[in-house]
Amino acid sequence: MPVDVGWELLWKSMNITEEKGVQNLWDIGMDIVCRCGGLPLAIKLVARVLASKDQTQNEWKTILGKHACP
Repeated sequence: MPVDVGWELLWKSMNITEEKGVQNLWDIGMDIVCRCGGLPLAIKLVARVLASKDQTQNEWKTILGKHACP
């Protein structure tokens, strides 16, 4: 899946209604989507983890380093 579509899937899977709620996390989100190989199921799984965390760059970087797809 294209990374822009993967990004949209990521934030929508977190039950965020508008992209502007996570626009400041776009760079990290794109890294996560790429690390997941654009696979929808992998993106959704990571989104579930992210949804339970604070929406900060530090939290997302931690998830990217520890839990994102290899």
